[in-house]
Amino acid sequence: EARGEITLQKINYSATASAKVILAGQAPTRSEFLKYLETLRQVSFIAQVDSPVKNLIQEKNLSFALELTLK
Repeated sequence: EARGEITLQKINYSATASAKVILAGQAPTRSEFLKYLETLRQVSFIAQVDSPVKNLIQEKNLSFALELTLK
């Protein structure tokens, strides 16, 4: 795995009234994960990014799950 690389292992899309996408993956460091999170929050077609606190527990080689609400 390259340094600074975010790896997505799962993408789920739910076509409900409020379209949601679930992302699950790995980040090499908490810092890289937080950069990725901020980048997602700036995407114009994403209304909301929910990240549970447990995503921040590990400092390195962390697993994460995010729920995105699309506009």
